[in-house]
Amino acid sequence: MNKLIRFYRRYYSTFNISAIVILALLLIKVAYLDPSDYAQKEEFYKTETRMRLHNLRAAERAWFELHGSFCGNIDTLIAFVRSSEAAIVLDSTKNLDKSTFGFQYAGQEDFIADSMKLSPKLFLPFIIQLDTFRVIDSVFSEKGEFTRVDTTAGYGSRFRIIDPAGFGSVGNLHFDALIYSASWE
Repeated sequence: MNKLIRFYRRYYSTFNISAIVILALLLIKVAYLDPSDYAQKEEFYKTETRMRLHNLRAAERAWFELHGSFCGNIDTLIAFVRSSEAAIVLDSTKNLDKSTFGFQYAGQEDFIADSMKLSPKLFLPFIIQLDTFRVIDSVFSEKGEFTRVDTTAGYGSRFRIIDPAGFGSVGNLHFDALIYSASWE
């Protein structure tokens, strides 16, 4: 123990200076470098998520043009895009804003349809919601007598796609005017 104390007394200034330098470097890393790296990653996740949501919106539009209702299954929608049928439908649709309903891709040379399935931050699939409706109508005869109740149910006239990481959503389940709207636009 005495040897250790004598060694520390002889070189204590070197130990103190090196400890201060190491702690200062650690402080710079924790206070400056880590938050800027985190901010860059969050910005990447936000732009990548919004690009994928944009592509899903375009795919839903093409699906609606072809089938008359929106698709509620993300795997079916991706298979539809992968078959290139979606791009053909969007190209043949007249008076369509290509900046809103065109497929975007950044950072790679070719568009990869499978990338649209998962949120880039959490690696969870995007959540697709479809509206449902039910119309109940009473039917009366010409004499005014009650004959039956007609019930009509359906789904898929509106959609909403939500990012599980919270970077945005596309579509609206309640208003037709906002059916293709994005939360960041």
